[in-house]
Amino acid sequence: MKKNKNKPNFLIVGAPKSGTTSLYQYLQQHKDIFMPQNKEPRFFCNYPTHLFEFGTKQYHPDIITNEDDYLALFEEAKHDSICGEASSDYLACDGAANRIYQWNKDMKIVILLRNPIERAYSEYQHSIAAKFQDLSFYESLRMEKERAIKLYDPIYSHVKRGHYWESVSLYLELFGTDNVKIILFEEFVNSTLRVVESVLTFLNLEPMKLDVTQHFNASTLNKEAMYSLTKQQLQTLQHVFKNDIEQLEKLIGKNLKHWC
Repeated sequence: MKKNKNKPNFLIVGAPKSGTTSLYQYLQQHKDIFMPQNKEPRFFCNYPTHLFEFGTKQYHPDIITNEDDYLALFEEAKHDSICGEASSDYLACDGAANRIYQWNKDMKIVILLRNPIERAYSEYQHSIAAKFQDLSFYESLRMEKERAIKLYDPIYSHVKRGHYWESVSLYLELFGTDNVKIILFEEFVNSTLRVVESVLTFLNLEPMKLDVTQHFNASTLNKEAMYSLTKQQLQTLQHVFKNDIEQLEKLIGKNLKHWC
């Protein structure tokens, strides 16, 4: 891989609550990888932060919108390091893929994907634990479109961020299959070391002994609570994702029947 000083060479673009923080932590251990302490600068989202109300509608004031500030994140990288970051908003963020492509057409893209209903509920649990909201899961789902119009934090984009097919298609179209690595969350959880080693191979790096025993930013899914949705509500949610899952399955060539 060609190494660009002070510029990222690879990005972990999402999806949120799919293992991105753990992968970020594991890759940081490699001697030839540099990733900044600001895991998610969200630079390529081009968010209108001047309109944001941090603390009430948005919760991540470390968003970076200035190019010089973004490049400064990588100033401490060794001259022969591969640089990367892990803004999980990039997968679903409108325009992010194209901005990344304009920045570096050879960017390596890593995408982690999770059962969209489980991902949505994990994200909801995060919002509750962080005291961002106190609505039920169903009410939070119902409020999604209204919140989006009012520029609420994308942590409330439970459905949008679980519709993967269009975003994954675009990344594959722009960067090509050789520069996009797709990992299923269950593969990552069940065979963590093997998956991390495959990412190192994808980045053209030598294998190195890494500690992958600790899980980061993990939430314990209370499935009993999740399925306390009425049968009709759950069926509606499954229907919302069904077509997208089927299209994604064909696109990436992986069996996703267990997601439906």
